[in-house]
Amino acid sequence: MKRNIAVFFVCVIALTAFLLTGCQPSDKDSVGGEKVQQSTQTVVKLDENNYWKYFTVIYEMNNLYPSGKGRFSYDIKGVLDYALYDDVVFSFDVFYYTDGQKVEEYQSYTMEIGCNAAGCAEFETNYLGITNVTVGKWLGANDKLASFDNYHWKIQLNSVTGKVIYSL
Repeated sequence: MKRNIAVFFVCVIALTAFLLTGCQPSDKDSVGGEKVQQSTQTVVKLDENNYWKYFTVIYEMNNLYPSGKGRFSYDIKGVLDYALYDDVVFSFDVFYYTDGQKVEEYQSYTMEIGCNAAGCAEFETNYLGITNVTVGKWLGANDKLASFDNYHWKIQLNSVTGKVIYSL
């Protein structure tokens, strides 16, 4: 009987020791004895209503009238230096028109500019309809580019697509 009690106590002590070691923080949860907080990944789907939270957009337009030899330029920068800007595309509608034309008669095309992984793009379109992308990528237009030499012209943001991915 004494032997059974001794075996019982040895089993209880061993089981207690085993359970206590299971409650210790794992190596994954600590570094150098200090507890490390797990990060969570955030994925934000971009659109024209929320892009302003993640980008700074600076644009300049001048001489956008017939024979004005004008240009417009955009400088788009991602504001989160710890984020990945995944497949971000800015789509712009470019309108050109003559004096006296009604808005519904304006001619237009849509051009797309892709941002790099840091969320940056820079481009300029001149009065000849030539677009030069210095940062990011030219993704094309849905129509042939027109010379604006005989037209008034303007540009308008159409859409923003892609994702911003970051961890905190």
